[in-house]
Formats: sequence, C-alpha cells, structure tokens
Amino acid sequence: MSAATDWATYLDSLVEEVRLVGRRASEHESPVPARPFLPPAHLGPLPDELADRARAALATIADVSRTVRAELAATRSQLDELARHDVRGPKPPSSLDTRA
Repeated sequence: MSAATDWATYLDSLVEEVRLVGRRASEHESPVPARPFLPPAHLGPLPDELADRARAALATIADVSRTVRAELAATRSQLDELARHDVRGPKPPSSLDTRA
C-alpha cells in the first residue's frame, strides 16, 4: 500500500470514530471513549494530495466537538436544576416555621 492509501484509510477511520462520538452524544447514549489524535508512526508525513481531505476531517472534528460541548452544557444545566430540588419532597414545618 502507498502512504496516500494508508493515510486515506486512517482519515476515514478517524472521521467515522468522531461521527460515532457525535451520534452517541446527540442520542444520549453511553459515550465512546475518545482517543488522543496520534496517527500511527508508520504513516510518515501526510501526502500533499490529502491536505484537503485532512482539513475536511478537522472540520468534522470541530463540528462534532461543538455538538458534544452543547450536549454537555445541556446536561450540566439539567443536573443543576435537579440539584435545586430536594428529592425527598417538602420538609415538614418546624417550630420556627409556624406562628404560635
């Protein structure tokens, strides 16, 4: 296989993995652990003819990142709202709450 073919395969798998993360986040499914971006060492430098494809992959990553961050913000907001309410229900009045 050529370096371009190897890189193309790698970029395809990277984009698919990122899209899976985005789908799972928007569908409120268990998250897929994200791996750090470390292209396999054997690939060498990105061939010039794949520069546009790599830029498209980066754009997809940025789009999915925005989606995941928005879902995270919405979840935080929901958790904050839940924390404002006592799940045990209203407390019975104490002697300080009633007038004699």
